[in-house]
Amino acid sequence: MKELPQVVRRLESSPIKELSLRCKELKRQGEDVYNLGQGIPYMSPPERVIDAIRKANENPEAHKYSDFFGLAPLREAIADRVSQQSGFPVDKEQVLVTAGAMAACKTVFDAYLGSGKKAVVVTPDYATHFSQLEMVGCAIEHHPMEESKRWNADIERLSSRKNIDLLLITNPGNPTGVNFSKEELKEINRLSRKNKFVVVSDETYGFLTYDGRKFTSLSEIDPENPYAITIGSFSKEYRMTGDRVGYMVVNDKEMLPYLARIHDANVGTVNHYAQYGALAALQGSDMDVHHKEYEEKRRLVAESIASIPGLTLCPEEGPEGAYYAFPKYEGVTIPSVDLTKKLLEDHGVVVIPGSAFGEGGEHHFRISYATDMNTMIHGLDNLEEGWKKISGYR
Repeated sequence: MKELPQVVRRLESSPIKELSLRCKELKRQGEDVYNLGQGIPYMSPPERVIDAIRKANENPEAHKYSDFFGLAPLREAIADRVSQQSGFPVDKEQVLVTAGAMAACKTVFDAYLGSGKKAVVVTPDYATHFSQLEMVGCAIEHHPMEESKRWNADIERLSSRKNIDLLLITNPGNPTGVNFSKEELKEINRLSRKNKFVVVSDETYGFLTYDGRKFTSLSEIDPENPYAITIGSFSKEYRMTGDRVGYMVVNDKEMLPYLARIHDANVGTVNHYAQYGALAALQGSDMDVHHKEYEEKRRLVAESIASIPGLTLCPEEGPEGAYYAFPKYEGVTIPSVDLTKKLLEDHGVVVIPGSAFGEGGEHHFRISYATDMNTMIHGLDNLEEGWKKISGYR
């Protein structure tokens, strides 16, 4: 085999995908295995989304390339939604529809980073972001949050970092569930303006917070900051993970054509008829009933972790947003990669090693409670049994 470039050899396979594939293999072999790993909502998309895609699928034009900026009505609907949420006017010339939030992230990284540039990632953070940054060849600097202070971003320490070209946050956090405060975002925005670095906020889980917390989007802070970019997705909010529709909103609309060209070079255009589904998704809301279910599963996870010796969760009552819990384990030196493999192979439960999420992640593992309640209950039982056997705690 021809020798691969170093940047490709450095790329690590996703433990989220690896463990989930192994889980499927074990199930095919007749094993009772419960997947608390991948963040895929088990619920179906809203019926209006399915109907819109079905109708569009019958239109021959929907099987052709769409506009490479995205469908104009969808861009307008996204702009309207962001305008309503932020209180600032946003127009469709600031919106690019992308092949999921990940294509939006990679497009921005391609535009602003490369050899000799530096990205700072507030960690723990979604594992695939690191692979994307590796691919663009930039230096990657981790900025671990303070778990003891409910995953505080420590803005003062962040302000001391030098020569930043791009700062990446995920809000609410994956895997921590942290919900960045308005004050933190204002300070991040101030630093971005002062030091002229791009700030990217991946807000895939902005629809889901708990205990009456208000989610604050970066788009609400400063519509005149030319360095601010907000990224969103239809995947998790509307349970459309396989349709691959995301978007970005840029304050500097002059940048949008350049970003669109990069996205086009990487992936072409977004699935045409799926965009009609995304448009239908924005025309209604059914989150209330699902929010109650997420709240119940969040409570179940928090109570379960609290009852298992050697495991702790911050915050104790459960994450502030998203649908992940990120317990810390103590009393054993086993790396999180080895721990999660043992939990799967010997005890039939998938959780994701904390080391996959960057600095601050080791000696943790991620639990997703996007799955159904039956899987949650059995998975948590297996987790408790497995952890006690591996750790020696009783």
